[in-house]
Amino acid sequence: MKRYLNFSLLSDENTLKGGVVVQSPSVFSAIFEVHAKHGDQVTHDIAGTLCVQALVDYMSSDLLISLLGGSRELATDSAFKRCFSDVYRFYDVAINAYFHQPLSLEVADIGRVVTLVNQTFFSRISGGNAASSTSARGGLSESSSAPSHRQSNIDVALTGFSELNASKFAQLYDHFPQVTASSIRNWMELAAFAAAGGKSPTGTPLWDFLSENFGRATGKYWDFRLNLAHMEDPFYVTNVSTAILVAGVGARIVGALYYDHVAARGMNNMAKIYADNQACLSPGSGSESQDLEIQGAIASVDVAWAALKSSSESSGSPKNFSAADNVLFFSFFCYLFCGDPDGERMCNVPLQHSTTFSGAFGCGSGSFMNPQKKCIMTE
Repeated sequence: MKRYLNFSLLSDENTLKGGVVVQSPSVFSAIFEVHAKHGDQVTHDIAGTLCVQALVDYMSSDLLISLLGGSRELATDSAFKRCFSDVYRFYDVAINAYFHQPLSLEVADIGRVVTLVNQTFFSRISGGNAASSTSARGGLSESSSAPSHRQSNIDVALTGFSELNASKFAQLYDHFPQVTASSIRNWMELAAFAAAGGKSPTGTPLWDFLSENFGRATGKYWDFRLNLAHMEDPFYVTNVSTAILVAGVGARIVGALYYDHVAARGMNNMAKIYADNQACLSPGSGSESQDLEIQGAIASVDVAWAALKSSSESSGSPKNFSAADNVLFFSFFCYLFCGDPDGERMCNVPLQHSTTFSGAFGCGSGSFMNPQKKCIMTE
């Protein structure tokens, strides 16, 4: 690449189809100019190089070791990750069920949190816990009630959770291609099956479903789907604090409930709600720049906090809601965004618009993290 195009292409380990990352418009243009500038032979060489790069994990271990600078340890790790990622893309339901049985501790704990935040969310939007009247209004009015429609976002979010029972998922694989001893052939046939119209458990075209849900950040809100990663560190560990569970998985479940709640208003009202919310967050930005990810995060933070407080103060709780729980909740809410390119904004903006964050950290009224104007998404 350096020789002919004066740039290199980065391998993309997360893309379902294998391949490389095209990093800029100029790189994209240069790729299409290769044949005109350099002819058939160079074009074939470049295409062949990219094919080898995409398929090297399926080839000779010696070739992979050579590509990775002679490190057998790196080569073994790369092959393992590729093997697991391929299997998990197509057989995630079975793998989830293998590692997390329906009655296991982590499933029970997460199920408890899902129930808790669901109850708190609908209590708040039905007036059970109205927000301060001095807050700026987002799109949902105080008269909003719980939606009666099928909650598509929450259904998708809990798909993996509800399929942990092996007796319920076996039929999902009835029509999958037979697995052979050749890993590359298996991948090709499974990918072809997905692209040809196979369906996911939610009815989504399988190829779109796999592309959307594999390799995406486990901390996202929009299109969140509970999976194996959310039952492992950092989302879950044995004897984990409820504050961590609610700030992690719980907040994302609230996000799914929020998106469904808005969708229940109908297409026109939904567009207006999101536009009004965005106008509150970024006056003058225009409806074309709506950020549903940040809206979901803002909608989730105070609801999840209220769920934690309700749980801690319930009669069955071993202790009352403490300052440590308060600080831990908000700290972990932000911790999950560490290393994300948009992590600082995804941490700060929801907490700035939270009605409860400032009390935990002593932020004065009007300070950067406690502005007087707060946009409330879930009234």
